[in-house]
Amino acid sequence: TSSSTYHEYAAINLEKEYCSFYLKEFMADKNGNLTYAVNIMAGRGFEMETMGTMLCRQNVDGSLAYRLFFPSDLDFTVDGSGRTYLLEEEGIRILDENGQSVNLVVPGGYQYAEDFSHKPLYGDGDAGVYYLDRTMTVYEIQMSGSEPRLAECKGLDKGSDKRYYVVPGGSLLCSNVSEGVLYEWDRESASHKMILRWQAGDMLGGRFQAI
Repeated sequence: TSSSTYHEYAAINLEKEYCSFYLKEFMADKNGNLTYAVNIMAGRGFEMETMGTMLCRQNVDGSLAYRLFFPSDLDFTVDGSGRTYLLEEEGIRILDENGQSVNLVVPGGYQYAEDFSHKPLYGDGDAGVYYLDRTMTVYEIQMSGSEPRLAECKGLDKGSDKRYYVVPGGSLLCSNVSEGVLYEWDRESASHKMILRWQAGDMLGGRFQAI
């Protein structure tokens, strides 16, 4: 009918209201526990609005550790100690393995926005957790006992053409899109070294999508 349209294999009535759920992001820690975020959307036809996000943590045995609702979109990462790091309006909130808030990190000049042009939080589920602010400055979130602190990753060039990746062991990799180079940051010397260059493999261009 005129009030319906077809989207792939489903007929959508544009006069009715719908609710949809989709898996936005997931991440496992080194012990196999899985944390995932499910976005909830509602509205008429194709005019759907985000109603919130369900954050869940599933233990390695399949049992549910917690399920929390947040009335906004959500960016998160996890470390190797069962902690989850959330980007919120007040700062970076840290949850323990039971979903209880244990700390709030507020970086200097912190500004929250749901329309970040880059992913602000990075982690590998093992050791390293990093925060990338709006000035493209990278900080490592270090835990001293139960107290977190931000340590700037010096020796990294700023720029909107940079992409960051955290690999097991907490190593931070950086790809320079314009130069076609992949760097590894060394925290001891506060410098980075080149580990791969596109042109060295006779490739004309390209960049890493993910590592």
